Amino acid sequence: EVIISRNITAPLAKKINNIGIPGIEFIPVKKRFYPHKELTSHYVGHVNLEMNGVFGAERSFNKLLKNGENVNLAIDIRIQYAVRNELKKAIEKYKAKSATSIIIDINSGEILSLVSIPDFNPNLSIDSNSDSYRNTATLNLYEMGSTFKIFSIAAAIEKSEINLETKFDASKPIKISNHLIKDYHPQNRILSTKEIFLKSSNIGSSLIALKLGNIELKKFYKELGLLSLSKINLLEKTKPIIPKKWGEAETATLSFGHGLSISPIQMVEAASILFINNKTFVPTIKKVKNVNEINKTKIISKKTNNILKSLMYENTIEGTAQRAKIKGYYIGGKTATGEKVNDKGLYDKTKLVSSFLSVFPINEPKYISLVLFDE
Repeated sequence: EVIISRNITAPLAKKINNIGIPGIEFIPVKKRFYPHKELTSHYVGHVNLEMNGVFGAERSFNKLLKNGENVNLAIDIRIQYAVRNELKKAIEKYKAKSATSIIIDINSGEILSLVSIPDFNPNLSIDSNSDSYRNTATLNLYEMGSTFKIFSIAAAIEKSEINLETKFDASKPIKISNHLIKDYHPQNRILSTKEIFLKSSNIGSSLIALKLGNIELKKFYKELGLLSLSKINLLEKTKPIIPKKWGEAETATLSFGHGLSISPIQMVEAASILFINNKTFVPTIKKVKNVNEINKTKIISKKTNNILKSLMYENTIEGTAQRAKIKGYYIGGKTATGEKVNDKGLYDKTKLVSSFLSVFPINEPKYISLVLFDE
């Protein structure tokens, strides 16, 4: 037998059959149909010709689905549509290489929206070598930049004598080994911890981390899951790239997100652990039945947690994230710009990873959102 064509529709089969050509047979097959096409491609995934899940939720829950069980996903298709629509407009406007967004309910861990562009139509033949097949939200690794100041300042306030009013001399660049640490928008003065966050000073955050010490900073990053594989129940994920040596220079640069490459889902995961104040937090694409039964283990004190929320909110009022200030909504946010490394192993100021992490409502956090554009 020779297969002429696969997956033809019933009306087309009837039309061909009516011609009456002998020897042509029509073999019914099972086929998974994805009504949302590109919209849910990286979240839901798809099956191959043998009906085995090879990507997304299809792959994660392949055994359950093959046994005929239903799997309820956490995705909110309304949010997914709105987010993808905005990302598509922005990626065209800024000619970005790729765009990623994740929105998570931090009380349940449910991922309400996960968009990765380029994307694909799972109803069509899939080219696994195509960029559109890669889930940038869970597979791509980036040096995230200034959103890491949330983590380094949280560690300093929680694990040392540093407070919001502690002063640091950010009047000039600092040199550690062969590294010269400068600010994008230098203040050229002494800054408090609070000002270091609101002005997004790399010099200041480096001095904070050095005062805290590399052991405490590394320990805190480990507790946030930044040094290990994400716990998300998608199987497409990548281990972070961690510095082999963790000395003074690494401690300084890691305080503002340089020298450690993580995936966007890890960024959201770590932020969720911090703002929900729960070490046992796990992100999931599966619907959670009993949210109230989730066990909690604190990672920071309530005082430190409140300080972080206050800093994030003030950053939208008078800091680097003022464009996220929306009337009637209490939003906390942090902008970030990370430089990518070129072929020669040097940071390239023309190839940037731009992202924004937001927490809302900031007075009683329920959602965390990350939006990221590559180049």
